[in-house]
Amino acid sequence: MDQLVTSITNLFIGGTETTSTTLRWASIFMIENPDILQKCQSEIDEYIESANISTEMIQMTDKPFLPYLQATILEIQRCANIATLGGSTMHRNLQATTLAGYNIPKDTYIAANFYSVHVDDRSFPDPDKFDPTRFLSEDFKSVQRHPAYIPFSIGKKSCPGEALANMELFLFISNFIRRYNFYVPNQKSQINSKSFYTTSLTRAPYDYQISFINRNDNNNNNNNNKIPVAA
Repeated sequence: MDQLVTSITNLFIGGTETTSTTLRWASIFMIENPDILQKCQSEIDEYIESANISTEMIQMTDKPFLPYLQATILEIQRCANIATLGGSTMHRNLQATTLAGYNIPKDTYIAANFYSVHVDDRSFPDPDKFDPTRFLSEDFKSVQRHPAYIPFSIGKKSCPGEALANMELFLFISNFIRRYNFYVPNQKSQINSKSFYTTSLTRAPYDYQISFINRNDNNNNNNNNKIPVAA
């Protein structure tokens, strides 16, 4: 029973904290890259108009028709790098082995450095640049996942919640981007994705405050229409 409770707790924490942290990073990257936010919004608007979508919310069935948005979400996860060492999940080798010339004794605790993979310029040129096109085909019409993109790890030990997390991130981010623009309410506030974070079990931004303005509001330049949100 203790093991069951612990496992359920781990799944609950792993399925909420990581997703909410990624969403917090998403807001920061959209504030820092308004041109990319606009491209995502234009893609969504054009798709909704051409497909004559009448539903209030973007659904998972709409995902294949929004490649630039998909690529943006992949780039958010790459740049956010929330699980720098696999979420601090350690593994242990059951026998002595050699890897790349290094001797690894039996029962060594091993953690994968996901961060170093995602900022390696051999896989991602100019890795500090937020660039969704690195995950798009040459014609920008389809998504291409790079083999070095591993926010959920790889192999048999990959995150069991990957499919759920990807669904949550797409639904949350797509519907927020469709309806709102992002602003920093206090112009003196400094939110910098390169230094505005702390790392423990996950790599998370410090607390910050942003405002959302409804894109459909004709008076969205009015400060009274800004919705402040602490994140």
